[in-house]
This record gives sequence, C-alpha cells and structure tokens, in this order.
Amino acid sequence: MIAFDILLADLTDFTRRLHVSPRGLALILSPMLQFIALPRDKSLETPEARAAALESEDETLGIPLLRDGRTAWEARLKHGEAELGYFQFESGGETWWAGALATHLGDGQAFRTIVLVPEEDLAADILARRWQIAVAAAVAFVLAVLLAIWLSRRYGKPLREIAEQSARISSFELEQPVSCTDSRLEEVRTLARAQERMRGALQSFSKYVPVDIVRELTERGEAAQVGGRHETLTIFFSDIRGFTGIMERCDPDQLAAQLSEYFEAMVGILKDEGATIDKFVGDAIVAFWNAPHPRSNHAKSGVAAALRCRDDLSARNQRWKAEGKPALRTCFGLATGAVIVGNFGAPQRLSYTVLGDTVNVAARLETTNRAYGTDILVSEAVRHAAEDAYHWREIGIVSVKGRTQPIDMYEPLGRHGEVDAATLAWARQYEAALAGHRSGNSGRTAMLLDELDEQRPGDLSVRALRDACGM
Repeated sequence: MIAFDILLADLTDFTRRLHVSPRGLALILSPMLQFIALPRDKSLETPEARAAALESEDETLGIPLLRDGRTAWEARLKHGEAELGYFQFESGGETWWAGALATHLGDGQAFRTIVLVPEEDLAADILARRWQIAVAAAVAFVLAVLLAIWLSRRYGKPLREIAEQSARISSFELEQPVSCTDSRLEEVRTLARAQERMRGALQSFSKYVPVDIVRELTERGEAAQVGGRHETLTIFFSDIRGFTGIMERCDPDQLAAQLSEYFEAMVGILKDEGATIDKFVGDAIVAFWNAPHPRSNHAKSGVAAALRCRDDLSARNQRWKAEGKPALRTCFGLATGAVIVGNFGAPQRLSYTVLGDTVNVAARLETTNRAYGTDILVSEAVRHAAEDAYHWREIGIVSVKGRTQPIDMYEPLGRHGEVDAATLAWARQYEAALAGHRSGNSGRTAMLLDELDEQRPGDLSVRALRDACGM
C-alpha cells in the first residue's frame, strides 16, 4: 500500500495548494465518500495530521465548515434535490457556496471533487477578477477529471480483472492462468501472483476430489459435513483382469506410464458421459451417475460409458501389443438401485461416496465377467432402464453375498443398428438354451448347447450353462 499512500499524499498536496479563492477549499472523496485528497485547514498542517485524517472514520474531520456543508447537503437530499451541483449554506456566521462534480470510473463507481468558497470571496473576485476565477475553476475541474481518469485506468482495470479471476477460481474454473502478474503496480502484481499460486494449488487439489462436489458446495456457500441421502443411482465398477501377474512381468516405469494412459482414457469417457468418479482402488475404478446432479437417463449413460470404454480399450490393446506392451483387458459391472450417497468418514477427513446393496451388486457383476468370458455385465434394473437403446443377451443368475435372492445378469451387446446379425442370432440361441434349462427341457437344451459350441468353441458362458445343466 506504500505506492497508494504516496498517491493520496500527492493528491492532498494538490488540493491544499489549489487556489480556488483567498479562503476557498477543494477536496476529493472516494466512491465510499471517504477522503482521498484533504482540504486546506489549520488542523491539517502537519504530515502526521493529514495521515491521521485520511485514516479517520469522522466524515467531517472535526472541521466546522465541512460539518455545516455536509448537513446542508443531506438536507438537500431529503428534499429530493440533486446530489451533485451547486448550493449554498451558512457556516461561521457567513454564507458559503459549494460545488460538487462526479467522475465515473465504471461499475457505478465515481469520485467526487468538491469546492467550497465563501460568498464574500466570490463577490470580491467577481468584481475584481471574474475571468481569473472562471479559468481557475475550470482548470481545477479539468485536473480533477484527469486525475480521476488516470486513477481509473491505473487501478480500476487491473482490479476488475483480478475480481473476475477470483470469481472464476471460486467456481473452480481453473484452466485459465491469472493475468496482471506483470502489472506496473506492485500491489496488483503481488495480489495476482498470490492468486496464481492459489489457482495452481486448487488445480492440483482438484485431481484428488470430485470437482463437481466442491463446486456445488462453493456455489451454495456450504461446508462439507458428514451425512448422506437416499437416492437411486447407477453404480460402475471396472477392474483389469490378471493385473497382479502383469505387474510381475513388466518394467514398473513402463507399466506406470501405460496405466496412466489407461486411466486418462477411461476417466475421460466416464466424465464425458456425466459420471462422478468415486475412487481408484489399485487398478479398479468406481464411479456413479445421478449424484450430485440429477440425471434422468443415468442407466443409459452408464451402459454407454461401459461400451465406449470397452471399445476404446480394444483399440489401445492392439496398439500396445504392437509396441510390445501387455494388453489390459478390463471387466465392467453396472447396477442401478437405491443407495445412500453423501459425505462419509471423520469430520477431519471426508469422502463423497455411496453405500448400499446396489454397490455390492455392481462389484459382484464385475467379478462374474471372468466366469462367463464377458466384458460387461449389468443388473436387470439397468437393462430395464436402458432396454430400448441397446441389444442384450440374458446370461443367467448370480448370487451376491448378503442377499437371499440371486440377481439376473445381462450383457449389453451394443446400440441398435450397431450389432451384426450373427452376434444377435448367437445371443438369441443362447437365451433359448437358458430358457430350456429353466423349463427342464434337457434334450432341447443339450442340442442348442452343442450348436453354440460349434459356432464359438470354448465360450465360457456356454461352458457355465452346461455346468449349471449338469451336462
């Protein structure tokens, strides 16, 4: 603030030296009606007195003339007269005239230049030197305007930019670097550098937490607290098959780089489909839809994300194999149902996550892929919610620890119009074999299973259905 204090002192010296009339005064007020340039007065002769006056909360500085002038000005406002302009008032047994001019800086802010002249001076000067008074007043006002414009350009613009940047940072819009770090004003440079450090720290921090949650809390002006609410969400689990063995065979640095590319691709697709990333557990990803922001088609979004992840990974695996890197085959599990979502943990450290049976179902479906040779398995609730957008294959049932009833499993084959006829025919034949098993028609089931084996030898889902039939 040293530069700013020097500027205020210069302005005060200017107004004190300004010869409006033999006894006339000039002063400048800020948009908050605080003194930024003091009038000439015996009580303000020393630099210490002027510094104290600039910091004083007394709106008239204890000067009778200023007190009487302010009283007259407030009376004008009560009678509906204009805030600016000329008016007269009585002080110390004589009549004074006051004139006020506003210089606008933008955003509704304005500096006020005020001139106070006793009527006796005016009359004498009008008679003796009326042209000199007019020129002096004009010069005073022009200088005031020029000073105000200079202040606006020097301080107003960079401060507005910093205010706008603060608003972006508070909304967690952290991509754009902070400007004004090369300003000619030391105070602005210091503030801008501190703001840039804060933006960088928040940008790093945002990689560890769900940004949507933090942004929502910031917009609502709330602090994170322990607690949750009941919601219907779609839960997503993914896990790389045989990752422990891959770790044993690969160079750690190479695998870390490959895994980083893998996570970047998967997380990018999940976010593109509107998912909230819950956590990473080793090589596993947990995500969900419909919280914190509602999403009416969250089951469809979950299936779309799983299919896109599968297809993207298939293309990457081909490239990785050509580069001598291991393929990362991933299994996906999706379940839709009631959960509790919110902040869980200790007051000192919270995690925005989900709890409930639906979470266990999604995790169980993900692991069941290995037994059936599938990449994606979803619960019946997911299939029901997204049925009209995709082709499906009913796989069978699976038991989940803690549940008395098993759940039906389905494999999404792809969007309508994107699955070839042979795949659809094979899926329908598998479902016919499954229906035969459930109805007890072992002869037809065995025939269908033999045909399925001929078309896809070694298919694990067919083998699992044989085992279930005891064949």
